[in-house]
Amino acid sequence: MATEKQLNFCNEYVKDYNATQAAIRAGYSEKTAAVQASRLLKSADVLKIIKEKQKELVKSSCLSEEKIISDLQQILSRCMADVPVMKWDSDSHSYVETGVYEFDSKGALNAINLLGQHLGMFKNKIDINGKFDVGKVADILKQLEDDINE
Repeated sequence: MATEKQLNFCNEYVKDYNATQAAIRAGYSEKTAAVQASRLLKSADVLKIIKEKQKELVKSSCLSEEKIISDLQQILSRCMADVPVMKWDSDSHSYVETGVYEFDSKGALNAINLLGQHLGMFKNKIDINGKFDVGKVADILKQLEDDINE
């Protein structure tokens, strides 16, 4: 069961995800705020409340996974569109097309990255599932050691 101070921390934390500042705003001492915030973020009760607050925020903001994906796809399309490079023409006192076209590569890459992460396409960790027999590994290592020493 969370205390009132812990609930205040959760409410403050979901505002900006700055744990130290959330602890201070929740009433913890400035001197120990960072330590308290770290401790609070390890508490199962506090983490559960934070997840509930996040769900409430998502519902109240009318955001959904589908909406975010749709928005990212629109951003990607816009960033990939060719846009003419313009230059100032001093004779006509206006911008004119140069004949060169460019696209927003940084925006496109960011949208692709976010969509790929959502789809689980880019993994920095290797998932290993299965049973691990320490005895067999020890036997293999012993055999390798014997082979090396021969």
